[in-house]
Amino acid sequence: MKKIAISLLAVSFASIVLASCGPPRPHPPRPRLPRRVAVEHIQVINFAEANMQAVNVESEQGKL
Repeated sequence: MKKIAISLLAVSFASIVLASCGPPRPHPPRPRLPRRVAVEHIQVINFAEANMQAVNVESEQGKL
């Protein structure tokens, strides 16, 4: 009888602990980059590509 009481007490304690945990909270959404920053980033990439093309043209013409 004593073992049954102890096991019931353990089960009830475990259920209370599990109930207090609850479901995990969802993560907040990641902040998106402002559009201006994204456009500036694209412009930097385009500028770098234009510089590489100019270097390639000059190297083909023997100017470098």
